[in-house]
Amino acid sequence: HKEYRRQRQMCIRDRDGYGLSSMMYTLFFSMNAVGTLIVGLLNTRLVQVFPERSLLFTSLLSISAGSVVILTLSLLWDALPMGVFTVVVLLTTCTNPIVMSTTSTLGLSRHKRAAGMASAVMGTLQFAVAGAVAPLVTLSGQASPLSMSTVMVGSALLALAGALLYLSLIHI
Repeated sequence: HKEYRRQRQMCIRDRDGYGLSSMMYTLFFSMNAVGTLIVGLLNTRLVQVFPERSLLFTSLLSISAGSVVILTLSLLWDALPMGVFTVVVLLTTCTNPIVMSTTSTLGLSRHKRAAGMASAVMGTLQFAVAGAVAPLVTLSGQASPLSMSTVMVGSALLALAGALLYLSLIHI
């Protein structure tokens, strides 16, 4: 997660990327943090009303759709204001708490006797995948809006496919 955030910061702050100053990036990052916090708190209510499977798919579909919009914006960047990009990124990334908590709950519910070990394995895999994916942003030589959004789309679609496969295998 840290490496991905560093790469995202590079392509958002870099003058060849979206060109935000340090102050504007701080504001951008803070807005993302607040959005993530609000959705995380909202999730505690949502799980009481909606099935976890529905929350997971809705969140993954939202992230996938948002990532495609970010990719599209990256291709058309010169004609679009930063405010539009900021809102789309915020709406895309702030649903992560729903995905993270729901996948943890679903995964741990299958391994109640070894919940500690299952949690450790899941956490390790999350960081390993993030560490493996983050360098993909700079495969073209530097972090760019296009490379970041391409990795976001690929990651979101793989996460959606993985969730579909997992849930179909365990028949939840």
